[in-house]
Amino acid sequence: MDVCVRRLYASTWTVWREAILYRVRIADLSRLAVCRWALCLQARIWAAWRRYLTGRRAKRVRELEMVTKHQESQRCQSLAAFLAAGLGLRARRQSLICCEIWKNDQRLFYLTLRLATKWRLLAFRRKHDPTLSARLPLTNPDLGLEISEYCKQKLSSGHWPNSLTYVKTPLSHPRPHIPDFLIPALLDRGLYEPLHEELTSRQKSEPDEPG
Repeated sequence: MDVCVRRLYASTWTVWREAILYRVRIADLSRLAVCRWALCLQARIWAAWRRYLTGRRAKRVRELEMVTKHQESQRCQSLAAFLAAGLGLRARRQSLICCEIWKNDQRLFYLTLRLATKWRLLAFRRKHDPTLSARLPLTNPDLGLEISEYCKQKLSSGHWPNSLTYVKTPLSHPRPHIPDFLIPALLDRGLYEPLHEELTSRQKSEPDEPG
């Protein structure tokens, strides 16, 4: 009887010990699995956080580049608009100045022409024809022609327009003479005698003008 009880106690102890060891083993494996799962989850979280930070940093860099490019384009457009406006104002100012200079030159040209014609008519009227009218023409040459083209045209044609037809006959120029204020300088350089002889011979060869 005692042997059977002892064997039963021994088998029960063995089974209980194996069960305890199995539970301990299962607990150890469970703790290890939990640790590994926690580490994997932490690694995944850190990887996701890193991807989020990397994407956010890249997005911020792209936004900064876009803002920089937009600001550069705005500055370029502003500079281009400023230069265009400046060039436009400069061209307009230059055109206005050119128009004003052209008008002044044109007025000065016709004023000089009228004054020269007036002086010439008055001078030759006193000397040659007292009845010749000294009235200035009321019409001017064609304003559409430039002065250079107008002069070239009139020089090539050999006559002036109808507004100057009041000059009846071509008037002869007065005989050349040496101004008094040039005589000392010509005497110092030894040029007075040749010029005086040449002018004297020319006056003798030309016929006298009608008084």
